[in-house]
Amino acid sequence: MTASITLKLTKGELRSQRKKLSEFQAYLPILVLKKGLLQKKVLVNRSSLAHFREEMEKSLKAISSQKASLSMNPKIGSLLSIEAIDRSLENVAGISLPYISSITWKDVPYSIAGTPYGTEQFIQLGRLYLESKIRFEYAERRLRILETEFKRISVRTNLIEKVLIPRRQDNIKKILVFLGDVELAAIGRSKISKKKKV
Repeated sequence: MTASITLKLTKGELRSQRKKLSEFQAYLPILVLKKGLLQKKVLVNRSSLAHFREEMEKSLKAISSQKASLSMNPKIGSLLSIEAIDRSLENVAGISLPYISSITWKDVPYSIAGTPYGTEQFIQLGRLYLESKIRFEYAERRLRILETEFKRISVRTNLIEKVLIPRRQDNIKKILVFLGDVELAAIGRSKISKKKKV
């Protein structure tokens, strides 16, 4: 596109500029609302991301404190098996965001006598860690999507608010001034022609 688009100084162009201005002014509040909603969701997602990170770190510390007693049984990790992850999409301001509704774990049978003390607690901590890690990864993905969309909407909002609306208003003023000058000149010519006739 060329930067120097000439403005037609006609009534048709005035009508066109006014129509575009009213469209931008009608669209701007929707964008501002969407931007606010996305900003709120970004903040909420950052907080949930921090929560899942904290859960991961806590459970990892607890697991590592029990590792010495559980290292005797190398197959203990096979007890942490995911059966299903129920994934869904959430619509936020017209954006589809992935989220996990639930995680189902396989109940793997094991011999209580053949496993070290604290195996059940290790399984619970391991599940908590893995679930937090999976949810953390989804929260990261959601946050990336939300931040990208927030930036896009912010750019669009600023473009309309700070460039397109003022440009249309200036164009309307220029056209009105020109049409007013043309009308004034026409009135002046008609008065001169009346004087000549008399």
